Amino acid sequence: MLKADATKKGKALLKRMRGKGWKLHVWENLGWNYSVENGPLSVSPASRTEFFCLLSDDVRYTCGGLAMWTTDFKSSDPNKAVAHAAASARKVVNRLEKAVSFAEGLA
Repeated sequence: MLKADATKKGKALLKRMRGKGWKLHVWENLGWNYSVENGPLSVSPASRTEFFCLLSDDVRYTCGGLAMWTTDFKSSDPNKAVAHAAASARKVVNRLEKAVSFAEGLA
């Protein structure tokens, strides 16, 4: 993919995103790539028609943070990819919170 193609596709994805604060990220790594990012969230193409969401540990930006959560869920609606990533991560966080609370009770 050329840089112009990645930029065009990225801008189209950007227009589809709900909420404020989404920014386009275009970079070269064995070809031109794109994603849209908002704080610790990054939405990227999984195929020509589907997207996935990655959650990072740094609320300032995804690229410099540690990739902490993603699933194999893909959707033609990038906002559904975000919602699924958040919901699935929340389930794990809730279970982990219970385990941490239990461990702290034993300490």
